[in-house]
Amino acid sequence: MNNPFSKLNKDSISDFLEENKKLIIIICSTFIFFMLILLIALSPKKKTEKEIDNPPMSEVVLPDEPSLNEGYKLSREINESWSEEEINKYFMDMDDGLKEQLRKHNSSKIQKVLGDVH
Repeated sequence: MNNPFSKLNKDSISDFLEENKKLIIIICSTFIFFMLILLIALSPKKKTEKEIDNPPMSEVVLPDEPSLNEGYKLSREINESWSEEEINKYFMDMDDGLKEQLRKHNSSKIQKVLGDVH
């Protein structure tokens, strides 16, 4: 087999480089020049305010507001105090056992938090 690279060795490569310095400099310079041109051509350009595509305010179309349901109230009257019916609806009276159980549970949580601080 004839290998085209069999004749290459360190001396032949260095001889080629010595004999063709101008050609190698021209080729490398041309390569770098084209890479710079390519980099500049493909770099993103910043748009000025005039180039940004903003529609004029006269063309902005706002969507219609959603219609309100019949039972929806925009505001409500604030009472000074709750009626007995509202109290019974939203609150339950806790017996002493449940209060003590809740107190112990909360105390243990507080002790755990405070114990982790030290």
